Amino acid sequence: GDVEQVRIIAVKSWRTGDHEAVSVRVSRFGPGDRDVLVCGMWRGATLDCSATGYVVNNDGRNDTDLDLLVTVPRGFNVLAESINDEVHISDTGGDVAGSTVNGRVIVAVQTKADADVVLSTLNGRFSSDPDLGLTARKLTRRPMRLTLGAGGRRISLSSVNGELRLERA
Repeated sequence: GDVEQVRIIAVKSWRTGDHEAVSVRVSRFGPGDRDVLVCGMWRGATLDCSATGYVVNNDGRNDTDLDLLVTVPRGFNVLAESINDEVHISDTGGDVAGSTVNGRVIVAVQTKADADVVLSTLNGRFSSDPDLGLTARKLTRRPMRLTLGAGGRRISLSSVNGELRLERA
């Protein structure tokens, strides 16, 4: 069912890396500290984790992966970013933005969703569930704009080298 608070589940996996050097930082910001920022932190490699940016300079010596599952109340806006992993967002009813450099971005929308959709990729394709009425295609370098239902709120998917997918929740 619906939740009334932000919940975070973090799962670490590794082969030989120093998993103790990887942690999760949760902080609040914005008007009234209403916004929540969740960052994976690699000791000695995470250079910035703030509302304005996330920078990691991982030299490849620590193979620890960090998977985050963040659950927010219905209607909240979500921005989820990664560098080399998949970003999967289940629609909250608010604005949604998912981006990664090397990976897929998947957004699952509710039935009868209304949204303005913005898609951007350099070397990827876009696909969607057939009943959404959108067609799969190779994207151009400039953002592609589509309308889902009557339009309205914004759903943005971005990847440099990955597939963008819109599907039913």
